[in-house]
Amino acid sequence: MEKAHKYLKVFIFVQLGACAGRSLAKYYDYVRHPALYAMQSAPWYLSILITVCFTAVTVFLTTIAYFVIGRIIKKRKTDSSEE
Repeated sequence: MEKAHKYLKVFIFVQLGACAGRSLAKYYDYVRHPALYAMQSAPWYLSILITVCFTAVTVFLTTIAYFVIGRIIKKRKTDSSEE
């Protein structure tokens, strides 16, 4: 259980880092090639918004799992110390 708890913590930060990296790369590409994005019907930042929304949902669900597993670990430690 403790390994899963640590894995979830790392996964949250990896997701946030990947989202930030992808967003910065997209912005940098837009700054370098604005004419390419002018041809598209959607705004250039739409893919960033989609990435951020997907990341927010993923991080939210992972955070819930992180806290649930943390409570289970804490409960097991208190139960074993009482005996």
